[in-house]
Amino acid sequence: MSSFSSANGSSVLKGRRILLIISGGIAAYKSLDLIRRLRERGAAVRCILTEAARGFVTPLSVAALSEDKAYGDLWSLTDQSEMGHIRLSREADLVVVARGWRMISPARHSWRRTSRCSSPRR
Repeated sequence: MSSFSSANGSSVLKGRRILLIISGGIAAYKSLDLIRRLRERGAAVRCILTEAARGFVTPLSVAALSEDKAYGDLWSLTDQSEMGHIRLSREADLVVVARGWRMISPARHSWRRTSRCSSPRR
């Protein structure tokens, strides 16, 4: 039994809607396998590719594996009229970030500064 199966053998991911945000580097390549595995377990996968990710994998490859549109420009006029950047996150049961180091590094340093400033004085 895989770690994604419940006690009765059915997949806990079946019917779940997952938003996968793909950044550049090895994460982009690995995300293709992740999409395939999530789909095998019954999850619906929607993907957003950063500009860096599009340098490693094509939106066509991602769309073919996910069987859904691969989003790249959330601020385009057609997506914006549908409030795509908000709709995608609201429709998801789970958001997964397949990140590269450069994508998370600034956020990590910001979190450190914030956590130091907001921690109670002793």
